[in-house]
Amino acid sequence: AGLEDVPSAVVDDPRDIVHFGAQYGYPVIVKPASGTGSLGVTRLDTSDGAGPAYERARRHALAVAEGVLVEQYLTGRLLIANTFAENGEYVLVAISNDFFVPPRMTEVGFMVPAVTDPIEEKTVAEHVIACLSAIGMRDGPAATEVRMTRDGPRTIECQLRLDGMNTPRMVARTLGIDLGDIWARQLVGQAVLPRLRRQLEARRGNGLTSVSWWAYPDVDGHLVAIDGLDHA
Repeated sequence: AGLEDVPSAVVDDPRDIVHFGAQYGYPVIVKPASGTGSLGVTRLDTSDGAGPAYERARRHALAVAEGVLVEQYLTGRLLIANTFAENGEYVLVAISNDFFVPPRMTEVGFMVPAVTDPIEEKTVAEHVIACLSAIGMRDGPAATEVRMTRDGPRTIECQLRLDGMNTPRMVARTLGIDLGDIWARQLVGQAVLPRLRRQLEARRGNGLTSVSWWAYPDVDGHLVAIDGLDHA
């Protein structure tokens, strides 16, 4: 659709990963071409480890025949645009900010709304709406993750549903908007965008923010045992 320029390739041999890295530079991401739950994803900073990364991705693939996907690793702040669509018309409801603690690739917290300036918000909205339009998404909620790279926003994924975790509750708390209720009204045939726009306008700029954060062990190593499951 002419919206993205992120190098990627489906490979069927670890040597292809090495070739990709030499052509486009490191880091690269290696993952199943067809997968779920972020299983089998590896970040490679050099060509070392291409073989194990390839095998790990194949092990977690939903369909091994579809191969292994290697992509250029994107750097920059991770934002999630929560949108709602009706008949191909889109409204940006809120942008949330995800947080990660290096070197882990695991999310440890997020904030609604993210701290953005008007230009950044407009840039994200235009890019995300163009992506959703290109894939033919016309109705309902979507949560689209983008990296704010030096070259502008680049899409990580489009989830054609309400965002996960606590985001819908956090949107309701900060903006007074129940996206689940709005989605249900749309599914039974009501026109909901006028209502959604009125609610957004009434609460915009109210200064409220919601943050979720997870505790995590400040250690690195290998999990060797879990005790007490029967008692729990």
